Amino acid sequence: MTCARHAVLIVALLGLFAPACRAEPRHESRKPGAAAKAGNPKIVFEQTLYDFGTVDKGTKVEHHFLFRNAGDATLIVNNVRSSCGCTSVLLTSKEIPPGEAGSIKASFDSKGYQGNVEKTITVESNDPSSPSVRLSLRGTVVSDITVTPQAINFGSLTKGRPVPPALLTISLREGARFKVTGVAADSDRVVMKKIKDTKREFVYEVALAEKLPVGRVFGQITVTTDNEASRDIVVPYHAVVQGAVRADPQVVILGQVTPGTKVVRTVHLRSDDAVELAVTKTETTTPRLTAETAKVGDGTSYDMTLTFDPGDMKEGTIAERVTVVVKGREEEVLTVPVYGTMAAPGPSERR
Repeated sequence: MTCARHAVLIVALLGLFAPACRAEPRHESRKPGAAAKAGNPKIVFEQTLYDFGTVDKGTKVEHHFLFRNAGDATLIVNNVRSSCGCTSVLLTSKEIPPGEAGSIKASFDSKGYQGNVEKTITVESNDPSSPSVRLSLRGTVVSDITVTPQAINFGSLTKGRPVPPALLTISLREGARFKVTGVAADSDRVVMKKIKDTKREFVYEVALAEKLPVGRVFGQITVTTDNEASRDIVVPYHAVVQGAVRADPQVVILGQVTPGTKVVRTVHLRSDDAVELAVTKTETTTPRLTAETAKVGDGTSYDMTLTFDPGDMKEGTIAERVTVVVKGREEEVLTVPVYGTMAAPGPSERR
């Protein structure tokens, strides 16, 4: 009997302390903001500028721009584009996993270039911090023959008024084993005169002819040598000849044109010579654009009213022009460009 009581007492004590011995559920500690986040890619280039130093004209320059994905999500190279005169090729996959590397091959052909040159490559990716990265190839191209300037711009000038000549200099590098065999313009719109010849350096005066038509004057001068690599070197020239009659404004901007709505602009024609004018002809490039002229005051100026009627035109760019023939001391032809854009139709118009 005593043993039985002792057994009951032990069972009771175990039941009393059993709750204290049960394993409590684990609660993992989390820091604030420690919730899982989607990773981002990160494009990192070893270098973004490559200086190729000084190279001879005609040398082909190549360089590999190496990069890696330093992020924790897949990097996607969406586009690689280069400036004029440079080519670029992505040599690896467009998709670069985290920690992996890629390469972009850039090529530049120095033929046709001289002096300091810089070409750029733009790399677009899904890196949110650097969606567009600009790479550069930079250096100097030298040649056995140097022609300066590479283009001649006489600017804007008034018909009948003299313009100072430009200087064209042709220099041969020491040790060059070829000769300049000719220097010629493509027309009689420019007059050339040699003013220096040292066998290593030639200097020419390049002047515009006295009688030129009103408008744009352009052409080229060709320097010819007996060297295969630099057989013909072309130097373009350009000028704008203005007559005694001026148009104000010289370019008409219509802005955004609403479908079905006419737009009216006024161009003022005047004579710098203060002589009486006569508009003998107006012509437009489209029936949508009409021109009406009216003499102002003593006849030394005119107002030209331009009306653009879009008709059934709903979208697109407007690029037209009006040509006016005006007689003052002599007959002149003026061309006035007309630009605009059709406005996007509203919701009701799209139905």
